[in-house]
Amino acid sequence: IALLAVLQHHARQQAETTSPAGAGDNGLIVWCPASQRGGNGMLYGHGLAAAGLDPARLLIVDTPSPSRRLAALDDILRTEGVAAVVMEYDGVQKSADYWMRLARRAQLAAEENGATAFLLGAPIGGSGFETAWQIKPAADLDIWSNPNGLQHHIWDLSLQRARGGRPYICRAGWQAFADPENQWG
Repeated sequence: IALLAVLQHHARQQAETTSPAGAGDNGLIVWCPASQRGGNGMLYGHGLAAAGLDPARLLIVDTPSPSRRLAALDDILRTEGVAAVVMEYDGVQKSADYWMRLARRAQLAAEENGATAFLLGAPIGGSGFETAWQIKPAADLDIWSNPNGLQHHIWDLSLQRARGGRPYICRAGWQAFADPENQWG
């Protein structure tokens, strides 16, 4: 859900700036999950709606081959009406040169269409990607101390690598009963 909240915020920001027709709040979010999980970890429509994201905007592309998913990345990013692509590369072992070419093609395709790509998986050294993040549940949460009994979902975000930037650590959260329009301030 944290990634979906980030995607929702990103789509709102894209809609406020100039972006190609079809992108922004109305653009599709293409989810390319790892296939070896047998459906575990699949997104749930009611959960998406509760997070303020229209499930009708989600297109799930399921292929058993991680290499095919990666090969299709720039084509998906060039597709009109796509706001974002979330792709899991689940253990693909490729050379640094492969990752550099993939990153460059994906960057050009994303810039051409105004879309954003999120690749999920183990860290890749020398990949050529703009940023590398680590996102994990906040370890020191005491969910029992909440007087209303509501669970607050909070994550630790760590920007580990940014081209032309420096590392950064922050905490992000999401409340199920908060107004989604004002969630990000």
